[in-house]
Amino acid sequence: MKTWRALGGALFLSGSLGAACGGSDEPGGTGGSLSSTGSGGSTGSGGSTGSGGSTGSGGSTGSGGDCQVGETTCAGMCTDTNTDAAHCGVCDMACPVGGNATPACTAGVCELSCTEGFGDCNGAASDGCELNLTSDKLNCKTCGNVCGVGKACVASTCVIPTPIALSTGRAHSCAIFNDGSVKCWGSNGFGELGVGDTNDRGYKLDDMGDKLPVVDLGAGKTTKAMALGSYHTCALLNDDSVKCWGYNIDGQLGLGDMLERGGQPSDMGDNLPAVDLGAGKTAKAIAAGGSHTCALLNDDSIKCWGYNGNGQLGLGDDDDRGDGPNEMGDKLLAVDLGAGKLPKSIAAGGDQTCAIVTGDSIKCWGDNSYGQLGLGDNDSRGDLPNQMGDVLAAVSLGEKKTVVVVEVGGDHSCALLNDKTVKCWGYNANGRLGIGDGLNRGDNTNELGDFLPAVEFGTGKTAKGLTVGNEHSCALLNDDTIKCWGDNGVGQLGLGDTMPRGGSSGQMGDMLPAVNLGAASAAKAIHNGAEHTCALLATGAVKCWGWNGNGQLGLGDTANRGDNSNEMGNMLPALSLTGM
Repeated sequence: MKTWRALGGALFLSGSLGAACGGSDEPGGTGGSLSSTGSGGSTGSGGSTGSGGSTGSGGSTGSGGDCQVGETTCAGMCTDTNTDAAHCGVCDMACPVGGNATPACTAGVCELSCTEGFGDCNGAASDGCELNLTSDKLNCKTCGNVCGVGKACVASTCVIPTPIALSTGRAHSCAIFNDGSVKCWGSNGFGELGVGDTNDRGYKLDDMGDKLPVVDLGAGKTTKAMALGSYHTCALLNDDSVKCWGYNIDGQLGLGDMLERGGQPSDMGDNLPAVDLGAGKTAKAIAAGGSHTCALLNDDSIKCWGYNGNGQLGLGDDDDRGDGPNEMGDKLLAVDLGAGKLPKSIAAGGDQTCAIVTGDSIKCWGDNSYGQLGLGDNDSRGDLPNQMGDVLAAVSLGEKKTVVVVEVGGDHSCALLNDKTVKCWGYNANGRLGIGDGLNRGDNTNELGDFLPAVEFGTGKTAKGLTVGNEHSCALLNDDTIKCWGDNGVGQLGLGDTMPRGGSSGQMGDMLPAVNLGAASAAKAIHNGAEHTCALLATGAVKCWGWNGNGQLGLGDTANRGDNSNEMGNMLPALSLTGM
């Protein structure tokens, strides 16, 4: 194919045998121009004349010309307008570029080549391939393929949604499903269920199943993780943003005001703003305490907002954040954990916060009335200057012990360690530390480190999961069973009585029964609320027990479960979350 080059201010065809009028017939000759003269003008061999000084028909040369058959000169280049997306059909007719698509030209007509998993279902090229066919229940795998009632589109297949993760608050519970949707039930006095009203759910039979609404988080938004506080709820979304709703008197929603969200129909969906974490900042993990919220960000920093009466935000004062303008975004400072100490995970409880940092140690700040920060005293940290950073000591859990998971309750904390043991510290009323007495740990010297006993689970039993409530603790063990200890006034330990466990000798180890969840009861995950517990089973079923005053067990009544005989095992119903 010939190529064009410029010479002396005119375009010439390199290697052409023809010459314009008055020019040389030598290749590359000067003194002429590419276009021929009008009538009477002549060209060299192989050239063509064209009235008005144009080239031959179609803009291409005749026999021996420069463009291949079927090509046209567009912007000085030989172009096939049948296939060129920049010149589709005619020169300069560019095919529009839309999202999730590559423009294509076929037989001179613009088309879209969709990214795998997306489709152009509205036929409008301007918005590209606008639908995700892997998750759109009205267009599952192909445009127009509608999933039936009660089904969702997961990985381009219509399936009945199943829960994959649980989260619990003071008196409400939420489940994340395999399609990224969320349903919540229980207490809703401040809109914490996110369903556009303030009516509790789960205390009536017709509250659950398909009648339990999906939380609307906005167009195209799905949920990756959740964190529930006392009366507020937060979700980490598929775009790594965070949205929060419910009670907001302390700014725990992070929206720069004290207005509740979720209790009115217009509060949710696209109307609910994401938390402003700062320019270029997104979230990797979230945690919620009683009335404060924290996020682990993409730059490996932590930011916290909401109630700060005990320094739980870690900012060196006791001023709330997020309840007024100009407090969020870049104005909200990150928690200083010390030189070289980057957070790997975060947990929040009543009025305190903990993070696993570089080296797999724990640093905690906030309320320390009972030694729950694990620092050998009962002085709060984070509410005064010069308490954070390098000054804030790590919790000592023993020689060669590192931390895998940290969980924070109302006034106590627990850690799952690298040797698959669990250690707990802080307030120990009713044996919530699981060490056979009622003495607090962490509020005096020589109580932590190797002095702190590990929780005994029984012969051959080790822990692989951990969760902490206000006054009770539970572990998921290596045999997929669950053992719980601490306060049991409403049956939250799931043992068929109201006797606490862990505060006296002879109550732990092999003497502590596992929770009876019935046949095929292997547990995958557990989560403690204030005084209730929920488990996700290997079958995909969810079972909850303990306090049920607001329907947080999701069983269609307000009767507690686990506080009397014949309430657990096969007698404890699984929740109906997707059908009746």
